[in-house]
Amino acid sequence: MIIKDRNSLNTLFIVVVLLLTLLAGVVGYWSWHNLKKERVKDLSYSNSVIKRYYELSFNQWRNVLLNLGERLINVNGASQDSIRLAIAKQSDQSYDELLAFGLVDTTGQIMVFSNSQLGDSLPDLSKSENSSRSFNLAKRVEKISIGEAYYFQNVDDWILPIRVPIRDNDGNLLALNTTALQYSSLNKDLYSFGFDSRYKVHLVNKDFGTSQLYYPMSEKVFSELLKKSANIYTDYKELLSNEVTYYQGKNAFESSQALWVSSELDGLNHRLIVSVDYGVLLSDFRDTIVVVLSMYFLLLLLLFVLFNTSEKRQAVYVNTLR
Repeated sequence: MIIKDRNSLNTLFIVVVLLLTLLAGVVGYWSWHNLKKERVKDLSYSNSVIKRYYELSFNQWRNVLLNLGERLINVNGASQDSIRLAIAKQSDQSYDELLAFGLVDTTGQIMVFSNSQLGDSLPDLSKSENSSRSFNLAKRVEKISIGEAYYFQNVDDWILPIRVPIRDNDGNLLALNTTALQYSSLNKDLYSFGFDSRYKVHLVNKDFGTSQLYYPMSEKVFSELLKKSANIYTDYKELLSNEVTYYQGKNAFESSQALWVSSELDGLNHRLIVSVDYGVLLSDFRDTIVVVLSMYFLLLLLLFVLFNTSEKRQAVYVNTLR
């Protein structure tokens, strides 16, 4: 009689332990799935904010360059060089985020440069290794062209060239107005958004297959990235979460697994990617799993005490009957 009751009690104990283990596993899986879903949602939101920022900012800078270019091209007369230079210098002082302005003719020869002096010999963009490809592309675009990022010694920073074609009413190219954005200023703008500092922001120029921006990143590492293909996300699969398309795969540049959300920038031949390393998810999940395991082992301890007490009471009861 005693053995039978103990076997029943032990069997019940094992069943309850298995149920608790299953419950802990379900809670852990649900927590991980929910954590991942919330992270994808936040990635999508961050991507949309940055996307709107770039589309709005580059459109505003295009309008600035278009208006300035039209002003410069319409200057005629014997003093046109000095007047154009004065306009360019004045504009240069009005826009802190944009570097020196320059007006370039259809061959690539710079006609006006705001950081020059009257009579200076100005360079030809078509003969520069850093600018020839993007200059030739800029001649064909309708609105705005952003060149390949390169290090510019004069400002001790990486820059993104911006060129806007100036055309007549028949669409014929008259000149291009050009300036550039500093990498440090873009970093500063992105930092001010306040999104998760562990996110990586990758801006890809699809014309050249090059990286325009990889945030946050030191100057040395960015130099290494420019030497590689911009398609650094590999071995990935496309997934869907709450109608948000996201990707899960490898960040080959940093040799890590990652989640990311990608979007196209309207009016720009660019792709925006906002990603997060899997290590960030695992770090966040670690806090959750510690709580789950703590509750699990606490319940096991209470269960052991409860069944141990019940077993002793059963033994006392049987002995009393005897």
